[in-house]
Amino acid sequence: MINTPQARMILFVIFTLSGFSGLIYESIWTHYLKLFLGHAAYAQSLVLAIFMGGMAVGSWLCSRWSGAWRNLFVAYALVEAVVGLLAMVFHQSFTTMIQLAYQSIIPYLGAGMGVHLFKWSLAALLILPQSILLGMTFPLMSAGFIRLFPEHPGRALAVLYFCNSLGAAIGILVSGFYLMTLIGLPGTIFLAGLINVTLAAVVWILFRQSHTVVTPPQTQTPSSSEQLTPYLRIILGVALATGLASFIYEIAWIRMLSLVLGSSTHAFELMLSAFIFGLALGGLWIRKRIHEIANPIRYLAYVQILMGILAIATLPLYNFTFNIIQIAVQVLLKVEVSYTIFNVISHAICFMIMLPATICAGITLPLMTWILLKHKVGERSIGVVYAANTIGAIVGATVALHVLLPWLGLKNTIVVGATIDILAGLGLFLWLKRSENIDVPKLFSALATAVLLLALIVVRFDVVKMASGVYRDGNIMDGKLAIIGYHKDGKTATVDFIKDPLNTYYIKTNGKTDAAVAAAEQPSSSDESTMVLLAVVPLAYKDNAKDIAVIGLGSGLTSSVLLAVPWVESVDTIEIEPAMVEAAQLFRPRVERVFSDKRSHIHIEDAKTFFSIHQKKYDLIISEPSNPWVSGVAGLFSDEFYLLVKNHIAPGGLLVQWIQLYELDITLTATIVNALQRHFEDYLIYAANGGDIIVLAKQTGQIGAANRATVMHAGLTQHLNRVEIKSFEDFMLRKLGPKSLLQPLFHQITPQYNSDYFPVLDLNAARSRFLGRNSFDLINLKIDEFPVLDILTGQKNYTGVSYARSIHFKPVTFANHAVRAFSFLMTPELSLQQRGFYDLDVELLRTSQQLCISDFNEETLIRMFYYGSLTSNYLSPEQAKILWQKIKANTCFTKLSDYMQQLVLLYEAISLRNTPVMALLGESLLQQKVFEKTIIVRGIALKAAMAGNLLTGNAAKGVDLWEKYNKGIAASMSLKLLLAHCKQAQVANTAKLQPQPSAPPLIP
Repeated sequence: MINTPQARMILFVIFTLSGFSGLIYESIWTHYLKLFLGHAAYAQSLVLAIFMGGMAVGSWLCSRWSGAWRNLFVAYALVEAVVGLLAMVFHQSFTTMIQLAYQSIIPYLGAGMGVHLFKWSLAALLILPQSILLGMTFPLMSAGFIRLFPEHPGRALAVLYFCNSLGAAIGILVSGFYLMTLIGLPGTIFLAGLINVTLAAVVWILFRQSHTVVTPPQTQTPSSSEQLTPYLRIILGVALATGLASFIYEIAWIRMLSLVLGSSTHAFELMLSAFIFGLALGGLWIRKRIHEIANPIRYLAYVQILMGILAIATLPLYNFTFNIIQIAVQVLLKVEVSYTIFNVISHAICFMIMLPATICAGITLPLMTWILLKHKVGERSIGVVYAANTIGAIVGATVALHVLLPWLGLKNTIVVGATIDILAGLGLFLWLKRSENIDVPKLFSALATAVLLLALIVVRFDVVKMASGVYRDGNIMDGKLAIIGYHKDGKTATVDFIKDPLNTYYIKTNGKTDAAVAAAEQPSSSDESTMVLLAVVPLAYKDNAKDIAVIGLGSGLTSSVLLAVPWVESVDTIEIEPAMVEAAQLFRPRVERVFSDKRSHIHIEDAKTFFSIHQKKYDLIISEPSNPWVSGVAGLFSDEFYLLVKNHIAPGGLLVQWIQLYELDITLTATIVNALQRHFEDYLIYAANGGDIIVLAKQTGQIGAANRATVMHAGLTQHLNRVEIKSFEDFMLRKLGPKSLLQPLFHQITPQYNSDYFPVLDLNAARSRFLGRNSFDLINLKIDEFPVLDILTGQKNYTGVSYARSIHFKPVTFANHAVRAFSFLMTPELSLQQRGFYDLDVELLRTSQQLCISDFNEETLIRMFYYGSLTSNYLSPEQAKILWQKIKANTCFTKLSDYMQQLVLLYEAISLRNTPVMALLGESLLQQKVFEKTIIVRGIALKAAMAGNLLTGNAAKGVDLWEKYNKGIAASMSLKLLLAHCKQAQVANTAKLQPQPSAPPLIP
């Protein structure tokens, strides 16, 4: 009964699941090895080369041995079982080997080619055995199937190829979008192994006692070996050429589409899935036609040339894909379902680019195998064709990434692949003419040649569109205004240097801005404040830093600022892409030091390998990588990275981590900080601007205080003045708080931390980017109406700000307004011309007419709210005391209603940091029904009541107040922070882990 239609269907399902698990392996191996190799493009290329190489070896072995094996299904079951068992122990093997490599081998290899050869060899050792076995599965299953159902071997091959490829395409999507999120990398690869073991068991049970498939079918031996050799040589040569061209296309298409869809992990998975799905459709197309083709070799020649033409056709089509994704980003609402729709549209674009040519590629493999079967090569033809095609794929992927893209660029890389396909087809026609006297179709050949020439001469990629990063905000730069100063398709990314009409200069990778620097006559960019403070903040807290490492070159400004002080002895800047170094030189003379100072050293390497090679300890390690949604970058924000890097920080040294809050929701931000705090006893967070934070982390001990003299050093002040920091007080205003203040908040938001092997950040950052989410509320704690940061730390905001307004940092503007308001209220004779933008609000509050009211007035309340937030956040208690006494001394104060008087007194208590009164008045206001619909008042009252009870030792009461009164009040970041501290103190008090605080401040 095993050769029944039901058995046939079971085998189709089994081989679909085999393809499903097989491509899970490739996808997961890429995730693992990009952690080791340092970049997704390298990992993808190397995994592809090793995977395909192993497949080629496995196929070749089957071509040599399978004819002598009695039961191929039993052999297939054994191979699947070993593949599954190896997968189940892969994670432990990987972590053990990588730890050994970093700690005991790489340090002794030194910089240069030796370490790369070792890393490639270790990668091969880890995945090659499974790859070889996976390469045996297709020939074994196909040959076994043909033995079982010998009536239509060509059709059987096509169907099996379709099933295997379809399973592979689905496997990539399921693992990337679902399994890795659910069970992480270890769980996903273990599950794939479990699938293989299960398939092996099913096949073993079905076929281990079979006697109908134990003997290979008899084949007729040609009368002489010379009759067979030409077919083998020609077909295997074409198989190799097809694999070569197809994977040149794949590497080039992935880079091209990265500029349209973004270079996130999910985007890569969509691209790879589309590529393999095209191969599957090719097998499906040829399934019913393969036995009806009169001359398969001639048919193959047409397919080869058509594949080249269709690949060329993607070039003019490519420019339109930017407009499609632009419309999608602009039209789709920023809701969860829209992200799914965006991915569907992205997948459709991948299909539009890849499908026509890959369908042709999918036709070729079963067709070439069928040609050899027809010419009596036997079942070994399955293995040799698969092996030749796979060898071509290895060469194509490797040459495309390391030679064609850097030397010829994207367009010409596609042209090279198309040329190979067209020449292979023309070669087949010429061979047919010579051997079978069949004319070459001149018109078709001329068309193919004309298409190649047109592609070279006429087709031009729109570099402006490619550099626009349209997938982020739906905007395409105006080609008439944007000036492209540099464009190169590097090994790991496409790099651009652009000048906009406002004389701001950008360096971009795959369309994403990595740094922006404005011309001297223009206001600084927000990026400049980040890059400058990434240097100044750690120097302020480690004022004797001599040896510094910077991860990521960007514009080079951070390294250049570090070199502006004389006590720094060396700055090692680590950059993985050589094209970034070339483009960054266009920022000169602003970053001159990084290229000309003898203390500056630029290293082309990934960070993990660099630290392991040099085994040097640094006073400061500054990490400013690209955004974490870029595939491979999240590994520089992970638990494992912080574990590694802390071993390269000198005693008393600091790790400095830049975190981009834009495009990253607060949960993902928390996973980064949670990972970091596992390995560092203390950290301190600064706001670089309104959208970036800088985290200083110290392995043991407390970080301490900033050094005023260092911040105001002449070498640094020229850079600080440029980014609107004119005084030490301006600098300190950007301080958010230490670990003791902020970690309870991050832990309450999520206890999860980002890990290399449970890559929550890598898998979710692209979604956060699309949905337009951010973590700006973290920085907005500085301008919250309730001074939660100062109250919990017992400190106060600095009011000696020197800049009236700030483009990139609102607290500077707010603090300045508070100082001006104080001056105005104390000196009412100031003219209107001397008053600030908000001083008219203060004037209205000052007048008796606005205070002399008998009942609730919404406008007055709003002005009171504004005035209260100014005074409580940015005036010292001494200043606030004078103002509130003046207000209460006004005769109108006694005419206010009871609840309005309580509101004035509450603001006074907040300004004076009088926590018992805050608790009392906050609770009283919450109980008054007149404020039930006034959310703005209920919010400030709830915060005051919770903080007051927390700081007077009654944290449980603070939690109770939240549970009772939070309904209808927006869960602001300040409320979340207070709740986190209340819960932490409640747990601590209950467990008697620490004594109740007798007096504020909560955090010393």
